[in-house]
Amino acid sequence: FHAGHERLWREDGLYNVIFVLDYNFRFRKARAGSAIFFHIAGRGWPPTEGCVAIAPADMPRLIPRLAARVTMTIR
Repeated sequence: FHAGHERLWREDGLYNVIFVLDYNFRFRKARAGSAIFFHIAGRGWPPTEGCVAIAPADMPRLIPRLAARVTMTIR
């Protein structure tokens, strides 16, 4: 087994604010991935590696709305 990880300290600022979504987190399933991050999108909106990303200007507007019992629906 070769463990991998995502480099969170980045020069591009995409992970300056990051949330780990509750995917395969509490009830783990083998070979289903380890996490889905919610973070800032890259310039030009390149694809993520399975994450969810939003515009940099939208993140500060969203943060105050998040709380322990808030449910985020991603479609």
